[in-house]
Amino acid sequence: MCLQVIGMATIQPFTDLSQLQHNFHIGSVPDLTQDGAANKHVMLLTSFCLNPIFAHRAEQFLLDILKRCSGHLLLYLLPPDQASIEVLRVFR
Repeated sequence: MCLQVIGMATIQPFTDLSQLQHNFHIGSVPDLTQDGAANKHVMLLTSFCLNPIFAHRAEQFLLDILKRCSGHLLLYLLPPDQASIEVLRVFR
């Protein structure tokens, strides 16, 4: 059996919901407002690299990562002066 790596992503729990509350009404999402829920449901994508041959499957790749981590929300924080085009296309 031959296995092929199609991509790599690193994630970490995102615990500072105050950053989200400034831009989104997260109070209407019960899973995110419970104590400790951010540790379990909100994940921060810190790096992302995908073989260009599989670029059309990027959304499925990221959704599968989120599913395996039992997350409900995957965030990617952009630096103020820079945008990562590869990731932005997936998050549209």
